[in-house]
Amino acid sequence: MLQAQRIHHEIVPSASALLLNDVTRAFVDPGGALEIPAARDILAGLADLARACRVAGSLVVYVGYVQTAVNRAEMGKSWPSLLDGALDKGAVGSEVTEVLKPATQDWVIEKKTYSAFLGTDLEARLTARGVDTIIVGGVSTNHACYTAARDAQCRGFRVIFLSDGTATFDLSDVGFGSFDADLLQRAFLTTVAFGCGEVVAIRDVIARL
Repeated sequence: MLQAQRIHHEIVPSASALLLNDVTRAFVDPGGALEIPAARDILAGLADLARACRVAGSLVVYVGYVQTAVNRAEMGKSWPSLLDGALDKGAVGSEVTEVLKPATQDWVIEKKTYSAFLGTDLEARLTARGVDTIIVGGVSTNHACYTAARDAQCRGFRVIFLSDGTATFDLSDVGFGSFDADLLQRAFLTTVAFGCGEVVAIRDVIARL
């Protein structure tokens, strides 16, 4: 049986970026069209971490879905609720939630699919800035956050994944059983820790910045 070795990455603030996935009002605000209630439990911690990153000289990057006529039909095949316009460019749902409002120096990047990297200039901009370590937070753990972590790893970035700065939701039975959010969270944290990145609590990242 394969044995996992715990990954540990040094955090050099000037070479690190906090990547916040889909912390937009559609996903995290009460009554949002795609609301993930557990997301509200992580917002205060992410806000603390974002402030700590700015003070230490680390980059803070917000990446969120913005739907367009071009990608609406394609994404709607796998997530039909995206067709209701909640994440259209300029829609309230596509705005970053108030608790995590970006600062002037932060980056805000629009994406058109789960990946923060596919079809965006994120990789090129990070590389040009000298960033080699990505700190992954936001929602949902097993969708955008996990995709971002794997994409970052495959592009040669070191990955730090926030154990209490990511959140997900219950999955109903689509033929393979139902899974609650806690089980999914633990499963994907374990998956990331096995050969993808270091899984760390927010307070520990702040202490290491």
